[in-house]
Amino acid sequence: MSDLNPTEKKFEDHIELYFTSNGYKSIHHSNYNTSICLIPEEVINFIQKSQPQKWENLCDIHGSDVEKKILNRISKQISSRGVLDVLRDKVSDHGEEIELCFFKPKNDLNEGHMQLYKMNSFRIIRQLNFSEKNPDQSIDLGLFINGIPLVTIELKNQLTNQNIIHSQIQYSKRDKNEPLLQFKRCLAHFCIDNNKASMTSKLAGENTFFLPYNKGIENPPTDGYRSEYMWKEVLEKDSVLDILENFAHLSKKKEYYFNEKTNSVEAKTKEMLIFPRYHQLALNRKF
Repeated sequence: MSDLNPTEKKFEDHIELYFTSNGYKSIHHSNYNTSICLIPEEVINFIQKSQPQKWENLCDIHGSDVEKKILNRISKQISSRGVLDVLRDKVSDHGEEIELCFFKPKNDLNEGHMQLYKMNSFRIIRQLNFSEKNPDQSIDLGLFINGIPLVTIELKNQLTNQNIIHSQIQYSKRDKNEPLLQFKRCLAHFCIDNNKASMTSKLAGENTFFLPYNKGIENPPTDGYRSEYMWKEVLEKDSVLDILENFAHLSKKKEYYFNEKTNSVEAKTKEMLIFPRYHQLALNRKF
């Protein structure tokens, strides 16, 4: 049961309505599996529809356990490789290369590719119960492609005397070891209020660093919410696919430190999942 007050619910209703009027479908949070961080039915349906021969081959290999084994395989691959790599590349199972997302073709000449692209399914879940340990904990919105989580969103409405700072505190207090909140499981976690937005790609408890995600220092006035570019532009389904394919990336950097136990200089690799800022997207999309 949601504890949202009427004002917060109205803001959430407004955003959900826009998403569902523009290619997303809203589904109940009970469809989400917290342990494998997937919407099982969505994942299986997408594979069956887009790659029927591969699915038939997997059924021959795994028999009656095929759905369970494929879902667990995909979940483990996302956990180890990250959602970005899995969606851009494939998941291999007994020699079968499973594609979990199809990007928009550069032109309409390849009809087969266009049909596969149209099979992508975008879903929104409100009050997403993400926690295995505490089923009462929820995040306001989760966005998914083909049953795989892309981003989470915490919303705040200034009419309730709360803003994105309260969302940031909320995220910072959450257990970063929860499966969905682990690094690379999602592309980004967004904080959005009526006027502003911020985001992080890595939750680290009280050390979580949130980047502003505004059009400028301040978002310009509009006839609606100043932050509406988030659901109308950035998280619109074709925009999300474009970000996935062309802009988001995993940065790896070596950092050196002195290990007193071994009395030597050692290196460790630091990873950062880069989700492009608004102005970076706008600039690149002009060319």
